[in-house]
Amino acid sequence: MEQKRVAIALIALLALTGCTEIGSLADKAQIDLALQNLTTELDQVAGIDTQYTAELQGDFSYQVEVHATAPELDTEQLAAAALLVRAELSSGVFERSAVSFDLSVPEGGLLSMTSFTITEADLRDKLALASAVGEAYGSPGTISIQEADEFGNGIMVGVLSAASSPDWDAIRALVRENPQQYWAFPGLSFDGAMPPREITELVDAIGGILPLGFTADVYTSVDWYGKSLTVTITAQDVDITDPTASTIWPQAQQVAALVAALPAASRSFMFNGDGNQGTATVFFGECAQSAVLSDGDAVLATALGSGAQPGLCA
Repeated sequence: MEQKRVAIALIALLALTGCTEIGSLADKAQIDLALQNLTTELDQVAGIDTQYTAELQGDFSYQVEVHATAPELDTEQLAAAALLVRAELSSGVFERSAVSFDLSVPEGGLLSMTSFTITEADLRDKLALASAVGEAYGSPGTISIQEADEFGNGIMVGVLSAASSPDWDAIRALVRENPQQYWAFPGLSFDGAMPPREITELVDAIGGILPLGFTADVYTSVDWYGKSLTVTITAQDVDITDPTASTIWPQAQQVAALVAALPAASRSFMFNGDGNQGTATVFFGECAQSAVLSDGDAVLATALGSGAQPGLCA
């Protein structure tokens, strides 16, 4: 009797496994057909080249990655491409798959999506916002759409590359009209309300000393959270045991001096080694609570002098 029950259980298990495998094959066929259609449609929009992979996971679902590139795209072409992607990847087999999509031009990425549940109307609104932000900043607007986090943030609007003279007043007006939004500009990121004028002036001043955002050798950013400011410089040749040996130490000193002169309640400066070479952090002014993050903090504070204190002001 026991052997009979085991045999019945094995037959049931094999049947279920077979159904799952057949289902996964059917899913793969649907994925291939849908993405072949999307590839054709995107090519017709503006000669967009599309490549994709669909890898079977342990639970018999698929992880789908779609990468699209174009020589250039205007605002209307980007909108047309985004709407096609949303329509094709928002339903059917893709609802039970982990899907990511990105669209790039030679200068960088214009659109990335890992969530496709956004309505067509909302997508059009966000694309229009990205276009307006790009026009005000002086560089093509970009948009990233992901699942909302615990704070409700899931959509990021920014620009493709640094510009010499952004119209921060025009951007400030756009931010006021869209308060629930995460923003990322080369050298500046913030959530919600626009940073005060002295912060955008700081960004422009830093841009005159070092390239903003990511470049081949240096990463420079200003992060603003409420009344908390952190300026970060990361470079390949930074050794946190001797920051003065870096080829950009003179520029780092200039940036740190700008940070020290600001009236912001909490202002920190980080000078980091690229990769796993470590971090070094100092803060300026009064701080109710600070934390020393590494041995490099004290070394950087001594090297900078002028009121620099080791650690991060929390």
